[in-house]
Amino acid sequence: MVTFLLAHATFQWRLSRTCRNLIWPRLVAAATLLALLPATAGIPALRALAWLALVCLATAVTEYLVSRSERRRLRRALVDEHEASCPHGPGRAVS
Repeated sequence: MVTFLLAHATFQWRLSRTCRNLIWPRLVAAATLLALLPATAGIPALRALAWLALVCLATAVTEYLVSRSERRRLRRALVDEHEASCPHGPGRAVS
């Protein structure tokens, strides 16, 4: 999981070097999982899996909250592009 998070963060950074907001939650999650690794050796597997699920959930919620404005901006740009390319004007259906 740590390798996946690090690979995903580096891929996202390479894809768009301006999306630093989406990189740091994955890096924090990878560091957290690495820090929890010694502790998971002494606990039952189900509890270790619960910790993994908790870290993944926290990462997903953080990324959702952090990227909210970016997603809104992209949606608006797509709507504007669609309306500009529509031959019948914005908001008009073809009959």
